[in-house]
Amino acid sequence: MLNIRGFTLLEALIVIAITSILISAAMPSFQASIERYQVRSQADRFLSIIRLARVTAIENLQKVRICPSINQTSCDSSGGFNWRNGFIVLLDAADDGSFSQVSQVTGSFAAANTIDLKDNADVTISSLTFRSLGVLDGITSATFEFRMPNCIGATNRDIDIGFNGNASVSTLDC
Repeated sequence: MLNIRGFTLLEALIVIAITSILISAAMPSFQASIERYQVRSQADRFLSIIRLARVTAIENLQKVRICPSINQTSCDSSGGFNWRNGFIVLLDAADDGSFSQVSQVTGSFAAANTIDLKDNADVTISSLTFRSLGVLDGITSATFEFRMPNCIGATNRDIDIGFNGNASVSTLDC
């Protein structure tokens, strides 16, 4: 007598059905994890840009500005302050308020995120400038707000910058 081992078609279909149900139940959680990772990585990336701008100001003993930029060559003067479209880091080499590009320190963010820069009075501001000693210029503190639409849990991030120029990231609930 032959002893044949294997699965029947019915057993294979049942395993596929159970696996499909488990995967469909896990998808919303997986999507939320992807969104949290996106916001976290963008906030961490921008935190490193802020720290680079501050160090550049200290090393060169000159003002350095971070501002939104559409064309990646100059600050966006349209008044929209749309950081999602891109940003640029500029150096005031002549110390006369005429900022020029530091290097290829530019970038943009995912279109789904809302990114605002606000001062200590919760007013949206157009740029962030560090003085030659690494302290903020013209404001006492600032916060970059990274917001995800339709977020779940602790997805949002803030980058808080004190007057002394030190920056840190905090996690916020939706």
